[in-house]
Amino acid sequence: MDKIKNTKSLSPLQAMIKKRSETKTSSNSTTEDIEDSSPKAQSNKVILEVDPHQIRNWYLADRPESELVSVKQYAKEFANPKIGQKIPCVVRKVNDDKEFKFEIIAGEQRWRAAKLAGTTLKVIVKELTNSEAAIEQIIENKRDNLSDYAQGMNYSKLIKQKLLKQKDLESVINKSPVEINRLLAFSQVPTEVWNAIGNMSKVSARTASEIRALLKKHPEYLDKVIQLAPRLREGKLGAATLKRELSHSSNSGKKKPISAREVRTNSGRHLFTWRSDSNKNISISFPQDMRTQINQTELEKAVQNELERQINNIERG
Repeated sequence: MDKIKNTKSLSPLQAMIKKRSETKTSSNSTTEDIEDSSPKAQSNKVILEVDPHQIRNWYLADRPESELVSVKQYAKEFANPKIGQKIPCVVRKVNDDKEFKFEIIAGEQRWRAAKLAGTTLKVIVKELTNSEAAIEQIIENKRDNLSDYAQGMNYSKLIKQKLLKQKDLESVINKSPVEINRLLAFSQVPTEVWNAIGNMSKVSARTASEIRALLKKHPEYLDKVIQLAPRLREGKLGAATLKRELSHSSNSGKKKPISAREVRTNSGRHLFTWRSDSNKNISISFPQDMRTQINQTELEKAVQNELERQINNIERG
């Protein structure tokens, strides 16, 4: 009786989290498997085939462009009648946009793959609040290998928007408060650090936590951390060695200041940043969103032509 009473006193979100916690021990469970047997839940299990172009991405989608690594592989499978789409996506209806009927909650890569392959998309339509949708998305990405960075930035966003609490996350992803705190560290480090690193796939939550702690205690370390970006990007420098590396650099008395100047459009969009170290070595870094949009071949050709033009002018006196 007490158990029934306690269950009834739970909010819909708490009940959903509780159900997830009770069933997450099954390694083969998918988002559509982990549900109750109520009429509403059963109706939410009906699989439909829809045009992927009638679906928009959710504004709280958590997968960066750099981590859409399975789209092409999924597209090949979808285009092959012998394989096809094995796991349906989770969507919810859209009522505020005449262009779309649904928005994708779980299965962004499969949705993009269907558009690429020119096939229909298998979906399950669910009635979800934003908080419930966030849980669906988190469960999906537990199965689909999202980086620590992407998880941490998304969790911070969900907490900031009061869609989930840190305690909710502990239950949903089965991590300790310490582990959650480390993931949240990504949003508490200056963006200049992550922009310098670029590909965040090899930066662990523990490393992010160490960077947060070091910069909080020693703000003057910021330029040095940025200098170490290539090694952090390649996974050659982690939490265990970062502190020692920065301490050694500081104690050596050799300062290598970096001057940086951002170049922006008239509307304020960040295009790139000029950097110059103490040896007057110049480099250009692009913000993360620009790296996935620019055509590198065209950019290289444009830079080459401009440099040749300037060199010719100099040689002509």
